[in-house]
Amino acid sequence: KKIAIINLMQHPVLDSVEAQTKNYLLEHGYDKEHGYIIIEKNLNGQKDLLPTVVNEINNQKPVLIIAITTPVAQAFVKKATCPVVFSLVTDPIEAGILDSLTQTKPTITGTSDVFPYEEQIKLIREIHPNAKTIGLVYDPGEAPARFAFAQLSRICPKYGFELISKPATS
Repeated sequence: KKIAIINLMQHPVLDSVEAQTKNYLLEHGYDKEHGYIIIEKNLNGQKDLLPTVVNEINNQKPVLIIAITTPVAQAFVKKATCPVVFSLVTDPIEAGILDSLTQTKPTITGTSDVFPYEEQIKLIREIHPNAKTIGLVYDPGEAPARFAFAQLSRICPKYGFELISKPATS
């Protein structure tokens, strides 16, 4: 039986989630001795490889896919031939991964990495009481970035900040 762990890129947080996931699986008997093979795939930030990787992984007929990051989860949820567990997905509803947080799909589950935006803005206000603006560079093509933009657009005025945002796609 094969379990696939797919990571979008090398990054300390993403690598940590991948390593902890693999360690958990191995510690709980998902190893060669018990008939499991763990397939690890890192796209090195090349999102354009996702369709190829999805086909490659599906052709190996895994019993479970663990998708790390929103783009990876989006790609696998649409085409997976087995259950998918997602990790580090900011807003699974807006990303089209789940229909709601309370009524999920039977073969899809996972965790969100929602950032505590309001607490951070409140802290910035405490540290810099005279600050007037907050800048945000974001990729409007990424669901997590759109989520951050929406949250900050709502929260910043509440604490007396003007949000200045600039889109960037690379």
